Amino acid sequence: MKAIISYIKSVFNVKNLIHKDNLIIGLLIYLFIVGLDNIPINMSFLDPMGDAFEDVEITDVVFSQMGKNKDYRVGEDGITPQQDTNVVIINVGGLDKTRLDIGAMVNAANKGGAKVIALDVFFESMKPDSMADSFLQEAFQRVPNLVLVNELMGYNDQSGYFDSLKTSLPFFNRYAINGFANMVTENKGDGNGQFNVCRKFMPAAIDSASGKKILSFPMKICEIYDSSKIVPFVEREELEEYINYVGNINLPFKEFLFPSYYKQDRIAYLDKPYYNTIEHSCAINAFWKSEGVPEGHPLYHQGYEPIDLDIFRNKIVLIGYVGERVDIETGEDKFYTPLNENYIGKANRDMYGIVVHANIISTILNGNVINVMPNWLAHLLGMFVVYFVFAAFRPIYDDYKVWYDGVTKTMGLVLSMIILFIIGAVFEKYDYQIRFGSMYFACVLLAGDFLEIYYGLIRNVGRKIKNKFVSLSSK
Repeated sequence: MKAIISYIKSVFNVKNLIHKDNLIIGLLIYLFIVGLDNIPINMSFLDPMGDAFEDVEITDVVFSQMGKNKDYRVGEDGITPQQDTNVVIINVGGLDKTRLDIGAMVNAANKGGAKVIALDVFFESMKPDSMADSFLQEAFQRVPNLVLVNELMGYNDQSGYFDSLKTSLPFFNRYAINGFANMVTENKGDGNGQFNVCRKFMPAAIDSASGKKILSFPMKICEIYDSSKIVPFVEREELEEYINYVGNINLPFKEFLFPSYYKQDRIAYLDKPYYNTIEHSCAINAFWKSEGVPEGHPLYHQGYEPIDLDIFRNKIVLIGYVGERVDIETGEDKFYTPLNENYIGKANRDMYGIVVHANIISTILNGNVINVMPNWLAHLLGMFVVYFVFAAFRPIYDDYKVWYDGVTKTMGLVLSMIILFIIGAVFEKYDYQIRFGSMYFACVLLAGDFLEIYYGLIRNVGRKIKNKFVSLSSK
């Protein structure tokens, strides 16, 4: 105990804390690690490890393993799934769905009293069945608050503008408000989009044609639903914001009907249900039933129970792709997200695009802005921690050499784990992302070795050079 107290006193001694060796070693190790990025050495043998880890952020673990935002998904008993009170998703199904079917889904949501109906579907051509197109247009015309997607095309790095805007045909678009549905993904792995990790979204962008700021699909929906909720995101004027994920979809089927399926994709559909998701056929049948069409009519989709249209009352209804059927897993229009339990390597994409939009909407409506530590403060924090580590290791080197290797390596590992825990805890509780770069983690873990190199080689070489220079000068 006396040795520990003596060591602590040595560490916090002013002479030790401001010792020039601490600064020199910190600077040298910093330059060494930065220099590695600029040395043209083939490091391809590390690619398999790099591909597995490069798409991971510490905050992903907080979402997938530490239950961040669990209170939004689970009731007070900690078990019962809790549904979102603002958003309902209707699965539009595959591309074989006719305009008649999509019109029936829109009509079902509208008759149910939806406050906003938004479709993540493009209508770029007229179908041979003009009656179906007219039926869909009439359905759009009846909706007081209809939002359709557009897509920003051709980003210009120099101007910061997008060159063009892709929209649906005016025939369908004339009754709608538009918002761009571009996803912000971080392409990892093989460089060809193997890992499309979606952590952020663009609240707004500049249209080059008009020079005006246009809102994204989720922001436009929220502006109609409650305009006050988008104000913080507009005022921040950030090009990208982090999505504060709350959950995935739930299935309107019993577990015993698809036992193998539920076991296969537990993260997405069983443990953390959040958004109420309606199968397209259930919504379609509900509309035709409300219109008095007798059961068994060809307009019905056989084998699906009509839902109660009141489920849409005052809701944001999102119509988009959630598989051919919601109980059949497909890889189309899916992304990796921080909710993915396989946060290293990310074997399976875990969230459909329309559900990502739902999470963005929840982020906006809940006011759950994620603030990120600025670069200058991140570097200041990193340099401070590294400096302190060297200040803590130097007395061990001087006074407890026999223990040096084991103690410093253990301390470096423990300190790294403490830093990770602090980052996770602060993010989970305060929605604040502390940035402590991998470079600084490397400094902490290698500090003991670099201290030995400094005292055993660098300082001695430096002294010899200095003595040689003094000797030459005296002559």
